[in-house]
Amino acid sequence: MLDSADVVVIGSGGLGAATAFNLAECGLRRVALVDQHDIGSQTSPRAAGMVSCLRKSGFMIEIIKLAAKKIARLTEETGQPLDWVRSGSLKVARRAEDARVLTDDLRRGVEHGLDVERISPEEARRLNPFLMVQGVEAVLRIGDDMYFDPAQVAVGFARAAEDRGATLLPNTRVTRVLIEKSPGCRGRNGTRDNQHPAGGRRRRSVDSPSSSGQRNRGAACADDAATHRHRADLASPR
Repeated sequence: MLDSADVVVIGSGGLGAATAFNLAECGLRRVALVDQHDIGSQTSPRAAGMVSCLRKSGFMIEIIKLAAKKIARLTEETGQPLDWVRSGSLKVARRAEDARVLTDDLRRGVEHGLDVERISPEEARRLNPFLMVQGVEAVLRIGDDMYFDPAQVAVGFARAAEDRGATLLPNTRVTRVLIEKSPGCRGRNGTRDNQHPAGGRRRRSVDSPSSSGQRNRGAACADDAATHRHRADLASPR
């Protein structure tokens, strides 16, 4: 196990694994991705996977459009497999007040270049035979929406990060995180903690130095700048 790193990412779900990948892709070699379980194993397929582009603000629509493009290019950018499909989706209103909401959604979607249109209940039933059209007031079809396998995203980003020099630490528990502050811009060396916590496993610490508002690689900084050292104490892998 390494004793020091430029960045320690705790948690290897989609966000953590993607963070580790992008840091490694930018050339940061001493990146550690830590998880108390197997890498990517705790990503829930029931809580994610559907990319819904039609949102309540133009800003969020643009963010989701960027995310959808990244998902479509994941294999190209990382070399890792990802199953995804641009399935489209339907938004259905059964009350007049909800139909008015869909009217606003349609306007917003068109303004931001989405493949969105209002369709009849009969056309919606053709697209989704399970839909009961009785009482349906309005239906929107959003062609940009997609579905992907979220577990593949986490594992794919993690493997790609490792290919680019990051260190994966599965089955490794973080016992505490310490943030120490001192004046100046001094380099910090990683330390090894040989204490033995409950359970008899050796605990080590991984140091990650960072400077407020400054890059760390030997960058000059003002005398009154504050340097922070983040130390994560890790239990040895089970």
